[in-house]
Amino acid sequence: MVATESSIELENSLLSWISYFIVLVVGALGGVIFELLKPLCKSICIPSLVGMILFGCLARNLLDFGSTELMSRHYPESFADWGRQICLSIILMRGGLELDLKGKGLTVLLLTLVPQMMEACTVALCTRAFFKYPWSICLANGFCIGAVSPAVLVPSVMMLIEQKYGIAKKIPQILLAASSFDDISAITLFSVFSTVAFNVVKAKENGNIEDNNNIRTMIGMSVFYVVTGAIAGAFLGSLMICFNSKKMKQFSEITQMRVKFLVMILMAIFMPILCVITEFQESKFILIITFGYFCNQVWGEDGRPKSQLAFLWTFCQPFVFATVGAAIKFSDIDWGSFRKNIIVVLAGLVIRWLATFASVSISDKKFLFKEKAFFGFAWIPKATVQAAIGGATLNNAIRLKGQVSDQTYLYWIDIGYVLLSMAVIAIIITAPLGAILTNTLGTKWLTKDEDHHEQIKNHMTRSVKIYPNQNMPIDQGNVII
Repeated sequence: MVATESSIELENSLLSWISYFIVLVVGALGGVIFELLKPLCKSICIPSLVGMILFGCLARNLLDFGSTELMSRHYPESFADWGRQICLSIILMRGGLELDLKGKGLTVLLLTLVPQMMEACTVALCTRAFFKYPWSICLANGFCIGAVSPAVLVPSVMMLIEQKYGIAKKIPQILLAASSFDDISAITLFSVFSTVAFNVVKAKENGNIEDNNNIRTMIGMSVFYVVTGAIAGAFLGSLMICFNSKKMKQFSEITQMRVKFLVMILMAIFMPILCVITEFQESKFILIITFGYFCNQVWGEDGRPKSQLAFLWTFCQPFVFATVGAAIKFSDIDWGSFRKNIIVVLAGLVIRWLATFASVSISDKKFLFKEKAFFGFAWIPKATVQAAIGGATLNNAIRLKGQVSDQTYLYWIDIGYVLLSMAVIAIIITAPLGAILTNTLGTKWLTKDEDHHEQIKNHMTRSVKIYPNQNMPIDQGNVII
């Protein structure tokens, strides 16, 4: 009996690894195919990550291999999530090395809060209008749908940084920083409204209600997580000044770079794990990006293992994007509410775009119209948060069994399936669309750094010609910064 159970467990473990490997390989193949097709489509830039997401989704939903139910039963979602978080830490650390937000704090703050709030309220209103669900669960759904995906946004933004688009006005850096804070506020407010919704259900059924003081605790702890993550990242990053010591200078530059690279990789791997063990999950990405930022401050432009991290990221991409695609299960889509769900998602996106445009316009008058529009399109992709918490309402509804009447239980199960379906649809629409628009419009609507320097040079030349005998200061208000 023991041997039988052991063999079954071993077989299930083996099938899990095989299904995970298949998703990664098929996803990587999709990325290669889309990369090869790039020269054929010059007007629209479709990044390879779209191919990975698409092929990862197809692998999860179509490669079940008959009675084995390889993908539907054995795909290791929790392990895939761990791999995704570690690889996402690597790209965020790269982003931290490029971070420079002097004078852009207000833009980051408004971009983090305003679009998300407006989209969440729009999604909540539409969900209420179409489905007549309780307000609390409608708002919870709003903040689930309203979160942006760093997994899709950050690689696209890093591509723009590498190609020097929008650097002068720090547009990619603003998006990079805001994406780190966006998820924290979305997950916190989702948890608050979800807790309220299910507490009310239990109260109506049996007259008992859990202490809602934990809602205030949740909000307070989220602020604490952000501050703690930033302080820890700043402290650990500042310690990297040890590489500037005389002892380290005795080693060759190549050796120093290799050691720095190794330290950053170890941080990217162990910090997410340590944050989960210590129950500081919400701190991990803030910690990672702050660590990268302070490493940049103490090492300088030439002391960063930039090329090594970029090379490693090439191999990490399937672990992020193929598994994002694999998180989409067609079986989770409630086809009865399909049209309504699409309308709700699209309505939220329209309001989010307008709110983003307005936020950027208010915070900084120097942005051009097309740059404000670019912010709006870059700020729409959804994937990781929706994949993580899209099914939370359904899971909470399942736990109601035995605590409420059968009618109430079935009602909330139905709500869970509809909201999970909406999260899946949001990923399907916005993940590839956001990546394509960011990569395409970023290279068309943002000023390239070389072009920016050429504008300053031309401005200086004109000033010299007009005022040959005077030292005329450059009016930077007339130069696109």
